[in-house]
Amino acid sequence: MQAACATVVSGRVTDAATGDPLQGASIVAYDIAFNIYVYSDSDGRYQFDLPSADPVADNVQFGAYYPGYVVANKVLAPGSATVDFALVKGGSIAGVVRYADGATKHPVPYSVLEVFDASTLAWVTGIVTDADGNYLSAPVPPGSYAVCDMDVLDHYLDVCFGGQALPLGDTMSVFTPVTVQATQVTDGVNFALHTGAKVTAMLRDSYFGSPIVGNIDVQIYSAAGSLLFDTNRPTADDGSMVLDGLAGGDYYFVAGAPLYLYSRNGLYTRQVYPASQCLPDCSFAAGTLVHVPDQGEVQLNWDLFPGRIVRGRVVDSASGLGVAGLTVAAGEPCYGLHCESATTTTDVHGDYTLAHLDGRAGVRVAVVDGNYLPQVWPQAACANLDDCLFGGAGSNVWFLADPVVSGIDFVLQASPADHIFAATFE
Repeated sequence: MQAACATVVSGRVTDAATGDPLQGASIVAYDIAFNIYVYSDSDGRYQFDLPSADPVADNVQFGAYYPGYVVANKVLAPGSATVDFALVKGGSIAGVVRYADGATKHPVPYSVLEVFDASTLAWVTGIVTDADGNYLSAPVPPGSYAVCDMDVLDHYLDVCFGGQALPLGDTMSVFTPVTVQATQVTDGVNFALHTGAKVTAMLRDSYFGSPIVGNIDVQIYSAAGSLLFDTNRPTADDGSMVLDGLAGGDYYFVAGAPLYLYSRNGLYTRQVYPASQCLPDCSFAAGTLVHVPDQGEVQLNWDLFPGRIVRGRVVDSASGLGVAGLTVAAGEPCYGLHCESATTTTDVHGDYTLAHLDGRAGVRVAVVDGNYLPQVWPQAACANLDDCLFGGAGSNVWFLADPVVSGIDFVLQASPADHIFAATFE
């Protein structure tokens, strides 16, 4: 395989105010395939030999950093092989984040702060406190900024410097602007965080009765039905998920594991707490508005339905008895393609249950086993698993009002290739 042709890209790094070259500036070029660093020389010049035949088409990004200056990012202009940087001297913001409740007022390590332009509220940079709760931002351009601790649902209430704790979904309604000057550190931008309310969701499979273990999508809505927060979080082995750092208020909670992101146990239909399924839209009128007291604790015992379900029995055509230990598979569209979305094994009576199906575009169900001729429902011959699930034979199983379809049965004939008699059970 011939390697991609190299492309030479060069440029110069200077001080934006004086035009003087910046020696030793760090310049990076990167895309999905590579990440390359070089340093500017005494005249501020640098050069890359990029492993890309077309950096513009490959969306190669370029960045330049020099201590005390604001980081700059650029892309290569079409038809050009030059990327110059004129860096602006910046200033930094510093402070400490502490816990406001209790006697100790201990520091909050690794808390996430965000810096926004005070006029436009456009995001500028992010900061993470160190192990002692202290932080120092990267250089930002001279100007006025809103600095907010907005590590959502991190045990503490969101707050902007100089303001009160923010309700969930509030976008910096109150803050004191922080003025930054070039080459200066604006210190004393400190935070005292208050503990928020805690919601523990105990998630169980409503069909099988087992804890749901895996990643689950959770959305929190206001009493008016406005989306306030959207996250994906893992549950513990007992099916519990903790959402803390909530402001007191009334909320609707929605949870599920959609087709593109199965939990360890599979797909779960999105559902407004406690039992209103979103098919496809969520009806908050059928859900329960949950009151969360300030700094209080609420537990939601929440049973999620495992998508759509197909049930049936597999029997031997000669004996009429159920066949144990056969694999039953379901196929349905996903990502615009076809996917084997679920498999299961028949029990000692030949019965099976396929759960965690999306089912909105129909489901193909098939049995393929070396001892029997392959078959796709309803009683159609096929060559192999792919042909059974995604070929022209057979019909889709459709779901109407009921998410459970029963009676998807199979009568299998022994394969003439091996004449193996499969064990059957009553």
